[in-house]
Amino acid sequence: MNKDDRAKAQVATYKPLYKRPKPGEVILSDDPRYTDALNNNWKSEEDPDGLKQHESGAKLDSGKPDTSLLLMFGKALVAVAEVGTFGAKKYSRGGWQSVVGGLERYTAALLRHLFKEQYEDYDPDIKLLHAAAVAWNALARLELILREREDARTKQS
Repeated sequence: MNKDDRAKAQVATYKPLYKRPKPGEVILSDDPRYTDALNNNWKSEEDPDGLKQHESGAKLDSGKPDTSLLLMFGKALVAVAEVGTFGAKKYSRGGWQSVVGGLERYTAALLRHLFKEQYEDYDPDIKLLHAAAVAWNALARLELILREREDARTKQS
């Protein structure tokens, strides 16, 4: 199998990890690699082509998320970065992480932009697409959710 065929096969078989389990929760899947990953029971890493760890060309990344897929969203991610840049200038860089009630407030902001997008493309206050503000707020929410779960898992250990 050549490099291009291998890449196509990896994309075709990639399954994203949509949900992290809560502490003590077990996630079931028809693919044991993903069940183990979701349940934090990682087995030893493997090369997708079966190469041993110290063989030339080995890369132990089988079953890991293919973050290069994000490169397909270049325009969208730049638009989201523009929203983040606006917020960093208006408030402070990274200040969104310390907003009291952040999860609820970013959910509300996401919904406001989503609803306004039905009758206007651009937010008149920031001169950026409502869709980009929706995406930024979704990322802020997701980051806060993941951090909360990580903190809860750390406290239980």
